Amino acid sequence: MKVDYNRRQPLEEQVYTILKDRIQRRLFSEGRLPPERELCGHTGVSRITVRGALARLEQEGFICKVQGKGTFVSQDVSSTDMPSVLTGTVGLLFPGSPSKLFSSDHYGQIANGILQEASEKGKKVTVCSGKTPAQTEDFIDMCAQGGVDGAVLLKIPHKDSISGVAGTGISCILVDEDSGGLIDSVDVDSFPEAVKAVDYLIQLGHRNIAYLDWLDPDNTNPGRGEGYREALKQAGIECRDDMVAAERMDEQGGYRAAEELLARGVEFTALFAFGDAMAVGAVRALQEKGFRIPEDISVMGYGGLVSREQSGIDLTTVKVDSFGMGIQAVTRLLYRIENPGIPPERIAVTGEIVPGGTVQRQ
Repeated sequence: MKVDYNRRQPLEEQVYTILKDRIQRRLFSEGRLPPERELCGHTGVSRITVRGALARLEQEGFICKVQGKGTFVSQDVSSTDMPSVLTGTVGLLFPGSPSKLFSSDHYGQIANGILQEASEKGKKVTVCSGKTPAQTEDFIDMCAQGGVDGAVLLKIPHKDSISGVAGTGISCILVDEDSGGLIDSVDVDSFPEAVKAVDYLIQLGHRNIAYLDWLDPDNTNPGRGEGYREALKQAGIECRDDMVAAERMDEQGGYRAAEELLARGVEFTALFAFGDAMAVGAVRALQEKGFRIPEDISVMGYGGLVSREQSGIDLTTVKVDSFGMGIQAVTRLLYRIENPGIPPERIAVTGEIVPGGTVQRQ
């Protein structure tokens, strides 16, 4: 099926001729064309060239694209010929490598919840990386060709990628991010949870409360910072910029952010951190400077993912059921596969405050 680069005939014309010939000779299994990426490999041309040839074939009536199922030879596309048997497989797209996915506490828990619930429902899960645009395109192609029955998009912040998957007509759900009503989603509404956490500290008598934020260039999760400010506002407490430090969302980031607050000379009796790892880092930095936790400074985390056994710290935190988010995502996705006409729904997960040994009354 390779094109001849030495011929004067345009590449798109050659691909069109090759595919048309194979269609007329009924050489495509079950009347179904391979995915675009496979056609690129077979013909030795770019995806743009393949798409141009396919568009011409579709315009001339040789092929027909069916959302969520693939591209078929026109005479083979009918209610009786079109494959209707489900694959029994769910696709999981994550903007990173699979190893990174399962090494992350939060996302690893979500993924494990997805895998367990899918397994219990008799479904397989194909985990795909969406780290690069090409990888995301491959995933979209797989969805368009009917390679999976539905798709779970885990923390995909780019609307174009979400629209690309949704545009295939396949059932899909976004996890750990609000889709804005485009598709189903399961996420934590960080704003009210942060309000609840900071109000908890206020009710214990704290009024000088610092906040360690995530230094995120894309600002994908502003809710916790907004919730921190709203809780202070509701209590009539001035919100000061010098009481907020932003760093990486890990233990080292929390350590450096706490050091930054101390270097500024600001006084605070409590500290709320974007995540548990940051809170643990802050505890270590404060203790190294001679502060007693919680006698001098109370520290509160978010997530509930760092155990006392892991860190040696009995952290007070807002616990989020990450594992349960994965279960809910699969449950909703399978329901949508059976009921494709229902409107998109956002499932907002709430957390609960888990008292530990790092917070006490002021």
